[in-house]
Amino acid sequence: MVLRYNTTMAWGTLRKDGEPNWLFWLRWGLVAALAITFVALYISRLYNSYLASFPGRYLTMSFAFVAALAFLFVRLEPLHWLITALAILLSFGICYLQLLVAKKVFATTMTLFAIAGFLIAGTLEMLRRVGMRGPTLGKKNLPGEILIIGALGLFPVLRFTAGIHFRSDFPFMIPTIAGAILGTGLAAYLTIKSHKESKFPKWSRVLGYSLCGLLAGTIAVWGTLTTFDVCLDFAEPEYRTCRVVGKDEERYGGYRSPHFTIYELILADGEETISLGVPLDVYGEVDEGDYFTVACSDGLLGEAYVIYQGYL
Repeated sequence: MVLRYNTTMAWGTLRKDGEPNWLFWLRWGLVAALAITFVALYISRLYNSYLASFPGRYLTMSFAFVAALAFLFVRLEPLHWLITALAILLSFGICYLQLLVAKKVFATTMTLFAIAGFLIAGTLEMLRRVGMRGPTLGKKNLPGEILIIGALGLFPVLRFTAGIHFRSDFPFMIPTIAGAILGTGLAAYLTIKSHKESKFPKWSRVLGYSLCGLLAGTIAVWGTLTTFDVCLDFAEPEYRTCRVVGKDEERYGGYRSPHFTIYELILADGEETISLGVPLDVYGEVDEGDYFTVACSDGLLGEAYVIYQGYL
């Protein structure tokens, strides 16, 4: 009886943020159950024709979308309306938009979403620094949370650009390095100026946030420029026929799933050898020794690239 009474009391107690324990565990229990179901269905589509079809993929992604909604709304105090709106847009984009539009439209939309998030976060932080006050500006962590949501929008874009062969070894090298330096310096400056109490020493927080700024600045600049260079390039490309000399599967995160894998063909045309990302169905139909047509373009922003036209 005592054990049961203590357990009940534990479930009924309040956390530091004023939220009941039972609601906390309910939220994360729902998120975990929906996420596990999503992962199971996503892996199963490799072996199930229905789950691999458009309705099946839509059903699978719905579990991820509902998991995001459970995290946002299963709570007593709602999150800030800006966070809620941006998180719903991000979840919808990742879960459904990529099923409804072409890859280049999806990549461009997610890039614009990320840019909007960065601009909103930067504007809020600047207004706060000049002394403006208001309900939105009063929330201390709001700019940082919006910045994180914006950065998450770029990760699907990076997977898209990974399947494109750029002529240069490091496209947009100078602006990317500049973005990395700016992101690192800005993160370090804001951390140094911050008076927020923490159990970690200030030097470790400066180092940690600087590394985050370095990563965010690099991804933001490189992902944005490469996406616009390809997706907004409407010039007529030059078509070339190459010979398939090899095939490769570049896995990210160690997951054997189409979502984490770039399927590449190793192509040669007598002058150079390139690695080119292609859709899974094309990858399965092409064998070594076959001839394959690629599209070559100078790029909207001046970085030449080679791509399989159907990849867009």
